[in-house]
Amino acid sequence: MLYNEFDFWVGAWTVTNAEGEIVGKNVIDKIQDHCALRENRTSSKGKFTGTSHNFYNNVTKQWEQIWIDNQGGSSHLKGHRVGNQMILKTDEAVNKDGNPFYHRITWTLNKAILGNRYQ
Repeated sequence: MLYNEFDFWVGAWTVTNAEGEIVGKNVIDKIQDHCALRENRTSSKGKFTGTSHNFYNNVTKQWEQIWIDNQGGSSHLKGHRVGNQMILKTDEAVNKDGNPFYHRITWTLNKAILGNRYQ
């Protein structure tokens, strides 16, 4: 089933930066009869929080993520799973200099790091 393609993200995760320092926690659980994922992220100091809902849209035939956070940020990403990666990106926007850009996030199924989940 397509709504299971992102299940590798389910769990409670320790979030680290590129230097390996812990910067927060992320809990992903299944909701809506196990057809959608809910993400709850908290920074290590608890000042930043965010939530996303992730689902397979049967009309558009793609995955979507709706993100909101306590700093007024929001995003809407769309995309597909390709091999062991879920690749989602925003629609194209224009920056203050008039140049087009988009945000892209790639999640990679890596069985070697599944142990980074915490209990």
